[in-house]
Amino acid sequence: MNMVPNKKYRRSVFQVVLFFNLLIFACVSFADEEQIQEIKYPIEKLHETLINMMVLSDSTKFDKRYNFLKPTIVENFNIPLISKVILGRHWKTISKEEKDKFINLFNQLTITTYVSRFDSYKNQNFKNISLQKLKKNRYLIKTEFVRPKEKSVSFDYIVQKDKNGEKWRIISVIAEGVNDLSLKRAEYASIIKKYGFDGLIAKLEQKIHDSREN
Repeated sequence: MNMVPNKKYRRSVFQVVLFFNLLIFACVSFADEEQIQEIKYPIEKLHETLINMMVLSDSTKFDKRYNFLKPTIVENFNIPLISKVILGRHWKTISKEEKDKFINLFNQLTITTYVSRFDSYKNQNFKNISLQKLKKNRYLIKTEFVRPKEKSVSFDYIVQKDKNGEKWRIISVIAEGVNDLSLKRAEYASIIKKYGFDGLIAKLEQKIHDSREN
């Protein structure tokens, strides 16, 4: 009895194996693409909201634009983690009530800053440049803010999964190579050293007030 598979049989087996390999590859590729979209989501949501807010800016008061942007900032920025990093060693020396107050004020400051800076729409748009893995659960996403007849501005973001591992959130913004997190950490440490934590709170409240007035 001939136990050697004939050519037709071998070809059929090969086709089945090839089919399953392609199927596995397609599933892996789909999973990778799905993860990439999840990683990029907070950036794309922020950019979409900023563009829409700028379109509204000419005919909408500050408070309305603030409330329009607020959900996107709250959902896609990890403000508690950013606050902890910015305050550094001072984070351990303040009470829970003071931590909550700082987080709330920093959240307000973040929103008012974006509302103040993105205040006019002139056909600008955001362009994704690249995505780079930094370490487990942390990525650098490079983008550009494209302005007609003006130089584009680079906006890079560091995103990280939240502590529950459920959602990617922005933990740092780097505009034109300047890391806002590092900048504020140095600034706030200097204020605390000179005026204390209450002095920092007072200055943040004043900044928020000034942004709303201007």
